[in-house]
Amino acid sequence: MDIDILSNIYESGALNKIYGMGETTIEDIKNFTQYAVEKIINDNDLPIDIIEIYIKESEINNNPHRNYDLDIILYYNGNMKENNLSDILHKEKYVDILTYDKVYINLIPKLDKNEI
Repeated sequence: MDIDILSNIYESGALNKIYGMGETTIEDIKNFTQYAVEKIINDNDLPIDIIEIYIKESEINNNPHRNYDLDIILYYNGNMKENNLSDILHKEKYVDILTYDKVYINLIPKLDKNEI
């Protein structure tokens, strides 16, 4: 995949955290995002499957804070164009479900080319 991502950035115990979000780990955000997106998929009966959720390395090293957003790449497969999925995910009614401790999860859908 051609995006600068973070999959195993830290190997020691105190790390694997997202800078500026206290004890929040990368896995916390991934799990939260997976749950939220699955709810949106089910609520809209969308013809997609989540393949992977990635947090950009630059996002983890920056300083997210309240009223800030965290950009996350959502790789998926299915019969839906990226811009159509993006339109659904960014509806105002989903802002609350995509907010983790007052930090908005900004999803960037990418059709997984390897799954086509």
